Amino acid sequence: LSTWDNAIELKEKLIEQKQKQKRGLMQLLLTGKKRLKGFNGDWEIASFGDVLKVLQKKPVSNPQDYYLLTVKLHLKGIELTNKRPNITKNGRPYYIREKDELLIGRQNFHNGGIGIVSENVAGNIASNAITSVTAMKGNINYYYYYISNENFYKKINYIIGGTGQKEISEKEMKKLKLLIPKDIKEQIAIANVLSTADKEIELHEKQLGELKKQKKGLMQLLLTGIVRVN
Repeated sequence: LSTWDNAIELKEKLIEQKQKQKRGLMQLLLTGKKRLKGFNGDWEIASFGDVLKVLQKKPVSNPQDYYLLTVKLHLKGIELTNKRPNITKNGRPYYIREKDELLIGRQNFHNGGIGIVSENVAGNIASNAITSVTAMKGNINYYYYYISNENFYKKINYIIGGTGQKEISEKEMKKLKLLIPKDIKEQIAIANVLSTADKEIELHEKQLGELKKQKKGLMQLLLTGIVRVN
């Protein structure tokens, strides 16, 4: 069991190291301090509302027939729950969310409540507390990584201010300033590098989950005498 504990600890340290490396990459690539090979074009500052479109959606008339999507905090992505909305007379409207829409939880933007709808969760609903965005100009994955840089989204907390339940309005969201390469190919290349880093971290997290599952199984067998050591 100690051997499994050591393996788990090493894997956790590796994940932490990979996450730190990714944060460093984001700081370099999303500010233009480090340029990918083959790119030397200009960058520009653009307003959120000039390059990203807030989608106006029609509320579904039968939300009770759909499952709810939730935008998890701390950049943990979008999750399909097994819950259906509680329908009340004056309740929130719900909208269907489609593949590749960038979802922003306006009450938790500053806590990393951001994610892109994947194919396997598309077609389900979220309430009007969550904004759907698509790219009018440029690459949606680049914009996802740009606003998921903690140096960016944590500043939202200062913008919304106030006490109680904080929420950034779509009007304020459209005023946010973004730094973008003018060449969409460079945007895509940056997004691909960061996506590769994400996939590597995800693989290590799955391996960590397996190690923890194996240790739990071993404990059930070894600490009850069902399996005896040599």
